[in-house]
Amino acid sequence: TMVVMFLTTVNYTIDTVMLRQLASPYFLGLYSVAVTFFYMFLIIPDALKEVIFGDSTKKDFKKSLVYNSLKVSMLVAVAILAFFVMIGDKAIVFLYGKEYVDTYLLTIICFVGSLSLIFFKILHPIYISQGIQRRAAYFLALSVILNVLLNLYLIPKYQAIGASIASALSHLLCGGLFIADF
Repeated sequence: TMVVMFLTTVNYTIDTVMLRQLASPYFLGLYSVAVTFFYMFLIIPDALKEVIFGDSTKKDFKKSLVYNSLKVSMLVAVAILAFFVMIGDKAIVFLYGKEYVDTYLLTIICFVGSLSLIFFKILHPIYISQGIQRRAAYFLALSVILNVLLNLYLIPKYQAIGASIASALSHLLCGGLFIADF
């Protein structure tokens, strides 16, 4: 479980660390705002995973609860994404000022990548409760490796947009592996 938590933390933060090393502070500032929105985007699946984790330890645990939670999370996430696409630039200007309006595209890219991360957020506690956390760690390790490699290639060329794309693709891989395996 500790390895899974470590890899999750690395996958969520390595882009910021690499952006700090490979780009200017300006792009790091923009990206930090996008990441703040990204964390808020995942509140719903985080809440649902807590409920599912407790239920997943019971003998009569039904996968239908998981599928329903995934559907609800995805529906809410798509609605939030659509709403953000419509008013996100205005919200960013209101909350952070005009100088952060360039965060809009970064946030959209992060949101799209995090749609797949919903699968990880809801499924990884089930892997832990069922004693197959090594598989979860393997999926996360692949995602971290992809994230690092893409960041090394994309940040020097595209700065914060490169970090957003790298994170989105690594999250897509992570969530995709979890849902394909489940």
